[in-house]
Amino acid sequence: MGPLLCTIFSAMSLFGKVSYHFPTFEMFSFFLLMVAVALAAFLVCLSAVLSVSIAQIQRNQVADTYEAVFTGVEEDHVAALKDLPELARVGEYYLLGQEHSGQGYNASYVYCDSDMVYIARSQMELVKGELPAKANEVADSEYFLSAYGSNAKIGETVRLDTESFHGDYTVTGILFNAGEKEANLCAIAVSKAALTQWAGFDPAGYRAYVHFKNDRKFD
Repeated sequence: MGPLLCTIFSAMSLFGKVSYHFPTFEMFSFFLLMVAVALAAFLVCLSAVLSVSIAQIQRNQVADTYEAVFTGVEEDHVAALKDLPELARVGEYYLLGQEHSGQGYNASYVYCDSDMVYIARSQMELVKGELPAKANEVADSEYFLSAYGSNAKIGETVRLDTESFHGDYTVTGILFNAGEKEANLCAIAVSKAALTQWAGFDPAGYRAYVHFKNDRKFD
């Protein structure tokens, strides 16, 4: 209320000295005119402030979501990207593809590091535990563990029976991947040790998902 009254008195000064000998009705009308002028000035200022704030939010959203994917790169290339000061985050991953299980599900195998898990958290989230580090370790989806993994917990073993990965594996983490049950597609994260031992491994098959710190630096 204080700023509004100051604005009213400032608006009154625009009209010079005000006579205090007006009849009551004329004084009331004049006061209403001053209020209208002050409100108009206040709304103009408010509109300008909101416009600047919205523009800043939009610029921040652009800066926060400016990203790119590098495909067909080697491990040392990803490491070099992680050292670039212009990049806020670099996620390393490798898509091994899908394999059918004799139990009836399709396994989608992927290797990814912790940065990639963070970037992709809206699609695939590590809800418990940690990513696998050894060749005989995996992180499985909740759907897989409940439907095909005998509800195994972290530290317990599950049996895989697909072409490339078969045998007992220790569960190190639990993933959540939306839509798995409907597609009967189970996300399974393997370690880099398991990846490099995989028969189809290509050293130049890594991918890097990068977030830039500030997109305006690249104009």
